[in-house]
Amino acid sequence: MNIMNNDEQIEQLISKYLMGTLTDVERDKLMEWKHLSNINESVFNKLCNERNFSEKYKIYTKADVDKALHRFKRRYVYDRYLRLSLKYAAIFIVPLMIIGTLWLYKELKTKSMPEKVIAQASEHIVHGISKATLILSNNKKVVLNSLSQACIAISPSTTLRHDTLIYAQVKGNTVEADGAGSSKDNEIGTKEGNEFWVTFEDGTKAHLNYNTSIRYPVHFDSGERKIYLKGEAYFVIAKDKRPFTVVTERGVIKDYGTEFNVNTFSPSNTKVVLVKGKVSVTPTGNFNHKELFLKTGQLACLKNNSTVNISNVDIEPYVSWNYGRYVFENCTLEDMMETMEHWYNMDVEFYPEDIKHLHFTGNVDRYGNIGPILDAVAKAANLRVVIKGRKVIIKLSN
Repeated sequence: MNIMNNDEQIEQLISKYLMGTLTDVERDKLMEWKHLSNINESVFNKLCNERNFSEKYKIYTKADVDKALHRFKRRYVYDRYLRLSLKYAAIFIVPLMIIGTLWLYKELKTKSMPEKVIAQASEHIVHGISKATLILSNNKKVVLNSLSQACIAISPSTTLRHDTLIYAQVKGNTVEADGAGSSKDNEIGTKEGNEFWVTFEDGTKAHLNYNTSIRYPVHFDSGERKIYLKGEAYFVIAKDKRPFTVVTERGVIKDYGTEFNVNTFSPSNTKVVLVKGKVSVTPTGNFNHKELFLKTGQLACLKNNSTVNISNVDIEPYVSWNYGRYVFENCTLEDMMETMEHWYNMDVEFYPEDIKHLHFTGNVDRYGNIGPILDAVAKAANLRVVIKGRKVIIKLSN
């Protein structure tokens, strides 16, 4: 078999190898191609030895891949990326289709704001930080951030350690005030471009995304562990005989020892994704109080009309933010940039408005610079990026 002539197949095999998804048969084919020439082997080895995808990308751009790109260019680009309807586009921040990405990088480079210019203009637009405001039960407010001392005591039972608010773990039902003289709930909240972590007194951990607040008792009672959520949070629930309940505007999520994500940002639904373990959802207005149980890898959408839709999903786009990534799958440019607006605390405008309906797929570093992301968006969809202060304008290339 002359693998060198099968350019499209090599594109896919290299990409799958970098992502760790090759089958044994595919690996044999790729190794056969690798050993056909010293150039093939040199490029392949350099790619595998680099520690991150950005370096792999830079190295691969130095290879002579014009022949391999010809088929991709003819089959994919003109039909899928540059159509006048602008219905779909794709961005590969990691090289899921590395050779196709290289072509877009070469051909569209001059049609966008130069990469260095974007990088320089976006230097002041930085990613979010760990910061929150704690409201004690006596209404006293305490600003929490990772720039505080490494470990400080906020109250007799509360400690701030780096970017996590930690409550002293207790056993049994010990109801006492936390710096307030009463047993009312505390509340912790984040704003635009912020995130924070909380470890409750039972050992449960919650990661708060931007624009999120949680109201909770300092000490859970003997019958249940209940908190109230607005926004988005990822939960790792500590094992306990008491159920852990998350109350939202559209329904109640009851945990039975697990990890899950809850997102209430949408005005039309609340999304619950089960990572592992077992949870149930009960929509607001369900007077029968019937619990609907989720399986691992399922998404529950709690609608405003008290209905619930449960489906099997790829959980990564829903929970990747918790692990320091943003994974977008067939996501509109508008939705993707809305996420970036909140996390990078910037404003985005589209000219014309129709381009906000472009669809993108990609995987980016949540703590990376915004410049390379904007540059990749522009190159992949033949767009132009203009940055004025904290305003990002995305428009069609001239």
